[in-house]
This record gives sequence, C-alpha cells and structure tokens, in this order.
Amino acid sequence: MGEERTDALLVMFRNELHRRLAAITRASAAGAYQDLAREAHALASDARAIGLDSLAERALSAGQAVKTEDARIVAAATGALAEAVHEALLALRRRV
Repeated sequence: MGEERTDALLVMFRNELHRRLAAITRASAAGAYQDLAREAHALASDARAIGLDSLAERALSAGQAVKTEDARIVAAATGALAEAVHEALLALRRRV
C-alpha cells in the first residue's frame, strides 16, 4: 500500500475515532449500554487493524463494563477509553 493511501486511511480512522467516541459518550450518559458495546467493539476492531492494541484493549474493556449494568463502572471505563482515544489521536498526528 502506498504512503499516500496509508495516510488517507489514517485520516479516515482518526475522523472515525472522533465519531465513535462521541457515540460512546452519548450512549454511556443515556444508559444505552447495547449501543455503547456495539460502538466499542467496532472501535476495538478498527484499532487492532492499524496496530493500536492498547486502544483496542480499552475499547473492549468499555464494552465488557456494560455487562455489570453499573453506571459508575461504565462511566469509569468510558472515561478510560476517552483517554486512550486522545492518546491514539496524538500518536496518529505524528504518523500523518
């Protein structure tokens, strides 16, 4: 894959990260845990595909937290995921 195509994919992924984090945050606040789990799983898959394993693990943790049905645990996992997303965004800016 050419460098230009790789850069374009990373930009697309970065934009998708923003969208998914917003959706996860909204779902967490609304108690829409199935939506949160679905978005977190998709984010984890995308993150693994480009080698962001730490982000993928945080996303999977957020998705698993919904099984507790405890708003505090879900909020903490969502917060940790948001931090991981911001770290990933910084890393992506250095790559593109």
